[in-house]
Amino acid sequence: MKKIISIVVLSLFLSMPALTMADTATTSDPGLTPDNPFYFFKTLKENIQTFFIFNAENKAMQFLHLADVRMAEYQKMVEKGKTEIAQKTLNKYEKQLNKATQKIEELKSGGKDIKKLSENLSTTTAKHIKTLGDNLQKVPEAAKKGIEKVLENLRKGIEKFKTKDETADWKTYINEKYGFSIKYPADTQCGHFSENSNGDFNFGMIEMAVLDSGGLSLSNFVDNYLSQNITRFNIIDSKKQVSINAGNAVTVTYRFGGTNKYGEMTFLKNNANIYAVGFTAGGFDCNEPQIFPQMLSTFKFIK
Repeated sequence: MKKIISIVVLSLFLSMPALTMADTATTSDPGLTPDNPFYFFKTLKENIQTFFIFNAENKAMQFLHLADVRMAEYQKMVEKGKTEIAQKTLNKYEKQLNKATQKIEELKSGGKDIKKLSENLSTTTAKHIKTLGDNLQKVPEAAKKGIEKVLENLRKGIEKFKTKDETADWKTYINEKYGFSIKYPADTQCGHFSENSNGDFNFGMIEMAVLDSGGLSLSNFVDNYLSQNITRFNIIDSKKQVSINAGNAVTVTYRFGGTNKYGEMTFLKNNANIYAVGFTAGGFDCNEPQIFPQMLSTFKFIK
């Protein structure tokens, strides 16, 4: 008997789908619904799957996925006119959604980037709000109060996880000649934002240079640039291809002599030009290592 149970558990685990950020982008297929006598097998499978998810971000995604499944089940029960089962399913939906939001809050408190999770939560919640709003006109009067309560909680949840644009009140530097723009803080200790006719700029320890690619690909140009500037890029900690708002780029982190002497530079290519923007450690006046990625996220080509 134990062997049979183990086989069943293992088969349920192996059939677990891989979750992605897009799993909750569309309404889930409810599969077995709560009025089915074999429904408990479905919830057993879900519990086993959830138990074996150890990554916190994936766990939050799983809870959000299960909330979406409960909403799909709820909708089926409403369509069948099974109001009592629908309300119980709606209560289970709230529990799963609360688990998702709690897990996202834990990630946020731990300093993790929750932007994608928050966006996924907001998109899914907005879809559920529409579903519940449509059902207000379909369910009996006695069921409306429960829906209205859930709707109120969902709207509060969306507001809670709205991501604030910390660059909203920053100034924008636009260079028409070299076809790019970038934002920078208006009120900092970094000092004056200075530029020259070559498209280069300095802002505290943050700097950018516009260079001729010489017909080289981005990757080959970076390799060549690093070898020609060996004094500055003395020890390469990492060199990797990344994707930022402006497009594909290569980011290099490096050190040059001591533990407190470090820097980061990101290279982008547009037409025949290479745009190298980064910061170098030493005498930081306005926390450049923190400001730099925010500035880089606003960089874009305008032609």
